[in-house]
Amino acid sequence: MGNKVTGTEDLDFLRDHTGTDLVAWLGSSSFVRAQEQGRDAGFAALEPANRAALSRLQLEVDAVKQDWPKFTRQAVQFHLKNAAAWSNKATGVDLGTQVDPHFITGPDAFAAS
Repeated sequence: MGNKVTGTEDLDFLRDHTGTDLVAWLGSSSFVRAQEQGRDAGFAALEPANRAALSRLQLEVDAVKQDWPKFTRQAVQFHLKNAAAWSNKATGVDLGTQVDPHFITGPDAFAAS
């Protein structure tokens, strides 16, 4: 995925370094600049080429099989590591108690809601 592509030089550079693995690229965006400056014009204002790039990226991501139990284990490990490293102290609470050992994230977790 390329970001802030301003012309053919940028695209050539990306293609030279990624070959056929370059899925899509986002160009410079007045929409993104406005968002960064707190001026929300709504998502419909995103440039058509950038919208197409995001759609292509979503198709690619959605095509990857997800290992939800592994993703959940890694997320819990990340949470517990950060809790022990700094956030327990910052909050004065053992944030490890937030972990539900029976919960597995993914579409099934939200379907029951």
